[in-house]
Amino acid sequence: MRWPALAIAFLLIGVSLAAGSVRADSTIVVSGTVTDVDGDPFPGVTIVIRNTGSQATYNVTTDSNGWYSRSIAAGNYSIMANYTGYMANITYENVTTSGNDLDFFMYEILGTVKGYVTDGNRPIIGATVTLAGANVTSYAYTVKPLSEYRFENVTPGSYVIYATKEGYNISSPVLISLNKGTVLEVPFTLDEIIAQYAKLSGRVTYNGDPMEGVKVVLTPEEGAELVTVTDSKGNYTFSHVPPGEYTVRLSKDGFVTTDKGLTIEPLKSIVQDFSMKRNTLPGNSGFVLDYDLSHSMMVVGLGLALLVTMASLFLRQRIKRNPDLLAREEEPAPSKE
Repeated sequence: MRWPALAIAFLLIGVSLAAGSVRADSTIVVSGTVTDVDGDPFPGVTIVIRNTGSQATYNVTTDSNGWYSRSIAAGNYSIMANYTGYMANITYENVTTSGNDLDFFMYEILGTVKGYVTDGNRPIIGATVTLAGANVTSYAYTVKPLSEYRFENVTPGSYVIYATKEGYNISSPVLISLNKGTVLEVPFTLDEIIAQYAKLSGRVTYNGDPMEGVKVVLTPEEGAELVTVTDSKGNYTFSHVPPGEYTVRLSKDGFVTTDKGLTIEPLKSIVQDFSMKRNTLPGNSGFVLDYDLSHSMMVVGLGLALLVTMASLFLRQRIKRNPDLLAREEEPAPSKE
């Protein structure tokens, strides 16, 4: 009778041990510490433990030392930390075993400002959005393709925000008030600046004839000069001239440089013709039109030489055709006896 009794006793002990083992494997313990960004304990943080299969949720709150611990049924869990106005650095996923190193640190959720900059239809790539406050450093964000601008972790306070882009009118400044955890969306629409260019053209002549190759320089009071050259018909054109005050200068070798002041008005088409004069040497007055004295004398000398040459040729031809003319000139005068 003793052997059956002993067998039953050992059997009961084995069942008890197996049951204890099953109970031990059916639970896990998760724990850790929560601190702030400075490493100090963060009490009162709610640790949310959610079974990813059954969606069963267990909550535990950190104590004065930032410590939490919770025994839960075995399974697959995600573990996160929640505290109003703050965000945890991590969310643990696929937790299936006990662990005491599931730590968090919390950082304060400040303000966020975001939005798009468009021309009314399309995003304006490269636009700069500036966020400026009285007591803080200004923030600037350059818009990227297919992207919104975004300022994150902005200190709570009052700000002025505006958008700019070269070639567009600056947006009207917007005054915003940003609180902790606030997300504000501020869109901007920029209007493109329409260029108010003018056109300047004309004709350059000498004695009524068109002059080709005259250099025409248009110089503003500020900015870069514009340069062109007259064509075979003496015409010049400047098609895109910003409004303002200008000086027009015409120059060509052998001719007097001509300067003239012009006022260019927006969206106007201005025609300005010029007549140029030949150079003359200072202090000399020529008697041939548009020539100085030395050149006038040269022209007269060449003309006289040409006349003498033509006269000589004419006489030679006459003598060749009629030799008697030369004989008559050589006959002695008749005697008066």
